[in-house]
Amino acid sequence: HIRALDGRIIYPSFFIHLLDGKKWIRRFQFQQFKPDSMDLVLETDSPLNDQEYVDRLSAEILPKLQSMMGLGIRLKVRIVPLIERTISGKHRFVINELEEK
Repeated sequence: HIRALDGRIIYPSFFIHLLDGKKWIRRFQFQQFKPDSMDLVLETDSPLNDQEYVDRLSAEILPKLQSMMGLGIRLKVRIVPLIERTISGKHRFVINELEEK
């Protein structure tokens, strides 16, 4: 799960559905390392490294993130060659690296 700025828990299904219909995305992973920011890492089907795609996607989903997580949330989107799977071979769609207190 991911933590909103006000401490609420947001379940992975919210994030997964943000990318519905984006056929150019093979795999993705939402990552939370800080309370006020989210990283979205993308693995694409084609050798896209087009900033226009990234900018358009960010502009589309940032308002949805802000409405769910708080207006202070920031989003960083980047394309990578490969998103690593877990040791057991599973793909994690959402990763929370915040220290829970």
